[in-house]
Amino acid sequence: AYLAAVYLAVDSERDGQHDLRRYFTRRAIAAGVAAGVLAAVTMAELRTTARPVFTELTSGRGLPFVVISVVAGVAVLVLLLLDIVKPVRPLAALAVAAVVWGWAVAQYPDVLPPGRTIAGTAAPAGTLASLLVIVGIIVIAIVPSFVLLFRLATGGRLTEGERPPLGAAPALANAAPATTQPAATRPAGQRNSWPAAVIVVALVARKLTGRRRPPG
Repeated sequence: AYLAAVYLAVDSERDGQHDLRRYFTRRAIAAGVAAGVLAAVTMAELRTTARPVFTELTSGRGLPFVVISVVAGVAVLVLLLLDIVKPVRPLAALAVAAVVWGWAVAQYPDVLPPGRTIAGTAAPAGTLASLLVIVGIIVIAIVPSFVLLFRLATGGRLTEGERPPLGAAPALANAAPATTQPAATRPAGQRNSWPAAVIVVALVARKLTGRRRPPG
């Protein structure tokens, strides 16, 4: 919710929708404060339930990631409070990514401490190789399309279509014959009258041919 609100605030600012930008800015600030409170509660819980992870996060290999996450998150909140939204997108992404990497580094080499190591829970080498090949194919096929779509969307180049220049439509209208009427603008009776006429003619012809038959 925090990252989505930040991105939507930036997009609203780029599109000139200032009311919507203020709305998402308030939501981003509230989500950021809530995330900070939950992070503090989690650290306090880790101190009693997962002491090795807490030690790595506060004084070991995960500490740099924690510092980066806190600094980036505080910077995002300060910029939002100052009503500056353009540079907050990469900072918000950095804050979230640092939390994920910090958690992984703090647990390494254990998956679920204590004792459940990455090597002990890994799949066979053949399965891992197959998964890496599949992931590589997916990355090659999908990532460029998403990158292109993201660049087009953020650059404002995704439009509904080019509008004709002013004065072009009246000129075309004047050049058309006066008796020409587009089918889409004709009354419903003119568009649908010919099927009814065909049915009436067929019924009259059937009556006439029936009367001319000699009595059997």
